[in-house]
Amino acid sequence: MNMPALNSNRVFEGNPWAWAAFLALTVLPGCKQPAEVDCQPEGYFRLVEPERKAGAAPFGIDRLGTRVNEPLAFMPAMVIFKERNRPVVSWISYGHSTFDVTYIYSPEEGLARNSRNPDDVLPMKWLSDERLLLGFQSQICLDGKAGVHRCMFGDYSQDERPFAADMTCWARPQLYYPTD
Repeated sequence: MNMPALNSNRVFEGNPWAWAAFLALTVLPGCKQPAEVDCQPEGYFRLVEPERKAGAAPFGIDRLGTRVNEPLAFMPAMVIFKERNRPVVSWISYGHSTFDVTYIYSPEEGLARNSRNPDDVLPMKWLSDERLLLGFQSQICLDGKAGVHRCMFGDYSQDERPFAADMTCWARPQLYYPTD
């Protein structure tokens, strides 16, 4: 008896349980617990009384002030936690992505230390599982109406001021491919 050729497109047609079985057998075994947490800024804020409650950090980030609308010379673009206490901060300088720095985060101290330069310290604080505050210092554009690319190097303040990035975070699931 001749069997008709199996058309793979028709196997799942009209059968939601076939899709569920397919996913359970192929995709789910390849997943494991999220290993990385990504954080992106929702906004940058001035700080109110940054000298209070600083502890070991150079300034405190407990009280956020007004949202910064002017371009900043230097700011975090993303934080990726490859491990719970090892954030990698991607920095933007003068409107361009520049470099990544690995820090060692200490929740007890509320700060992150540069893994290569321990004198480089940033205040950092988890507000919830999905929200992170990261303190940083930057010059600010003196021409508040200029865009990031229009504020030239000389148009920034001479002094660095403390700011905080209010960041939203989410877990990035990692796929696991067994080697055996």
